[in-house]
Amino acid sequence: MARLTMQRSTSFLMVILLCLQLSACSTLEKNQALELQKQQQLWADQDFIFVPNSLPNSDDLFRLSPSLERKLASMNRAGSTIQERANFLTSLLYTDQARPFLYEGYHTTTAHETWEKNRGDCLSLSILAYAIGKRLQLPIHIQDVPMPVQFDRHGRVEYVNGHVNAIVLNPNLFLNTNEGHERGYMLIDFDPNQFSMRRGRILSEEDVLALFYNNLGVESMLQGKHDLAYTYFKQAAMAAPLETSTYSNLAQLYLSRNLADKAAATLEFALSLENSNVLQLRNLQALYHKLGRTQDALRLQERIARVQEQDPYYWIGKGLHAAQNKQYTEAISYLERAQKYTSGFEEVHQALAKAYWQTGAFEKSRQQIRLLAAVNSSNPKLRYLKAHFASN
Repeated sequence: MARLTMQRSTSFLMVILLCLQLSACSTLEKNQALELQKQQQLWADQDFIFVPNSLPNSDDLFRLSPSLERKLASMNRAGSTIQERANFLTSLLYTDQARPFLYEGYHTTTAHETWEKNRGDCLSLSILAYAIGKRLQLPIHIQDVPMPVQFDRHGRVEYVNGHVNAIVLNPNLFLNTNEGHERGYMLIDFDPNQFSMRRGRILSEEDVLALFYNNLGVESMLQGKHDLAYTYFKQAAMAAPLETSTYSNLAQLYLSRNLADKAAATLEFALSLENSNVLQLRNLQALYHKLGRTQDALRLQERIARVQEQDPYYWIGKGLHAAQNKQYTEAISYLERAQKYTSGFEEVHQALAKAYWQTGAFEKSRQQIRLLAAVNSSNPKLRYLKAHFASN
């Protein structure tokens, strides 16, 4: 998990605690978006107390701990190749048995904190990997990985999980000529449940800082610290004004203060940046109903149906949810629909292989395993699928 979205009830879907959803696909420039924020009066400074001293900056986010600096200094990097430095990075994060890293969701930390605590969510661990990689002079980035919507409930709060990971890019890296693959990149991912070889959207450091603020804003909001949450959300929107999940979270905060009209205006602004975000469309539709704007809500329903029809992530999400509930026939229907709109989606082949097997369609199951192997022969779940399904 890297970026989360939060909702307080099943009738109003809200994005929070970031693990990363697909972000804005707007043609606006950053300065234009900042100007539109002012023109549309998104902010409610009169209703919140800004807490500026609480904000870590970009330097704080990526700063390494002294103990880690000493460990990096021990590596003789003179004349080392990118591959050798990348291997050193992965050995620090994956194979150092003295300090194994643990995945811990719902709490985001800086690179320094993550290293010292030996744990973190996918955003925290990706920030740490990125900071180490930059110190090793690697061509490393953090990327937003597109994935189906998945809900996770904790108490009365529901989260929508997204995902980020780190990626080392170099055309001379990681060639596997025996299998015909010339990948040219290495992924560093800490959540085996979300792992995919598919490329995502490269994030700038400002984007990552905004996601960090967003997660801290969600954490603050859940703790009842609404002024602090407002501070984080506003700074996130200043750092990366095209990141639409910020406005979804801000709208949820406004609702907690009974600022429903302000919340609606904020979601409308988010949709002006990314008009096909189904979660935000549903949130706004629910809010229109709450405000008695029935005709506006009905118009949004038509729009939602059009967007969902050709959205593979929507059908993948429904398919995975059905499979979790052992409704395998329904799962197959949804996943086959997703397969019509996709190519090379490993999670579709994985889920279809299992669902076909559960319904007795054994040859179709084997065919999905073969397709998965053709897409990525090193997929970590491939061996399991072959052992449990293909050989039976």
